[in-house]
Amino acid sequence: MLLLGKKLKAILALVISGAFLVPFMLQPVAKAEVDVNKSSAAMDALKLRNEELKKELQESKDSIRQEGDKKAELDKQIKIVKEEIDNSNQYILKLEKEISELEERIDAINKDMEEKLEILKESLYSIYVAGDVYAIDIILQAKTFEDFLDKADMISSVSDTINGIIERLNASLKEIEETKEAVEFKKTQAEAEMKNLKENQDSLQVLFDESEAILSELQSEEQNVKKHIDENDEELKKIEAEIERYYEQQRIKAEQERRRKEEEERQKQSGTSTSGSSSSSSSSSSSSGQVLGTGNYIWPVPGFTYISSDYYDTVGRSSMHGAIDIAGAKIYGSKIVAADSGEVIFVNSTGWGGGYGLYAIIDHGNGKSTLYAHMSGVAVQKGQKVQKGQVIGYVGSTGNSTGPHLHFETRLYGKKYNPMTELQK
Repeated sequence: MLLLGKKLKAILALVISGAFLVPFMLQPVAKAEVDVNKSSAAMDALKLRNEELKKELQESKDSIRQEGDKKAELDKQIKIVKEEIDNSNQYILKLEKEISELEERIDAINKDMEEKLEILKESLYSIYVAGDVYAIDIILQAKTFEDFLDKADMISSVSDTINGIIERLNASLKEIEETKEAVEFKKTQAEAEMKNLKENQDSLQVLFDESEAILSELQSEEQNVKKHIDENDEELKKIEAEIERYYEQQRIKAEQERRRKEEEERQKQSGTSTSGSSSSSSSSSSSSGQVLGTGNYIWPVPGFTYISSDYYDTVGRSSMHGAIDIAGAKIYGSKIVAADSGEVIFVNSTGWGGGYGLYAIIDHGNGKSTLYAHMSGVAVQKGQKVQKGQVIGYVGSTGNSTGPHLHFETRLYGKKYNPMTELQK
């Protein structure tokens, strides 16, 4: 019995211990099932979010494509309006030239009429001196036909002269009247075209603003202003070399002129000066770097004084900005005028122009010159003499330019210096 009791206690101990162990043995299985369920739910959530992100990405791509298409359409419209503005400027320039020619014609006719009136006065005086009072009465009063016949032989030649002068004066008066009507008609056309130009400039600015807004939406940050490094542009290097050669020639000519004057002075002092040396002075002075301008520069874009990039600017550039950029709302197509009188020595009317686009350079004498770049159209030719304030082109965005503005340089023997030392707004 004692043995049976011990066995029974042992069995009971095993049963009791087993009862405690069963929950602990089953717990890892239950926890694993929970972890699996959690992982499955997380995966499902990730898959759902992934699908949402894919959808958002596609929508973003579609939006970018649509905005890109819209900007491309805007760019087409901008190009069309730019062409209309360029055409308007050319038409207005043509009308202004025709008006100027007509006004010169009126001046010439008036001058001719003044000369004929002087001849008429002399003819009337000749009649008065040649006969008695009856002779002048024929012209001024014509009292009787008999008086006219009596004096006919004496004054016939003079009368023919007077009649001819009067006929020509009448013809001149008629021509002046017709010419003035033509001038007024062309001025009316020019005014209408100027109104059309102003409307196109307003429309273009709206398109520019919308295009810029779209561009800023598509880009997370502003694009780099310069996509090309000017100093490495082969065409720009060629332009700079040509400018350097030009002024080297000017320096040589100036030195030759200085030596010629010294020799002329020496000969004069020795009493051997000749008329030939005087002739040489006249022929060489035009290409020796003499003063062509006044020495005082005026603002090159009337009505627009905002400087978007100054002479020392280095933002987005590989080197210091060697000019000032003049910009402003509705500036595209505005007139660019010569800062001073001079001679056009370089012109580019097509192509990239080393990044300058369409540009012109004016020599003002004594080594000073000005450069006007990124024009939409050039109104002058190489070798042309221009006056201070004369229209030489129109503001554009050609060459290496991200928007309409005038790139304006001042140079001394080809070397750039700060334009603001010369200019007053």
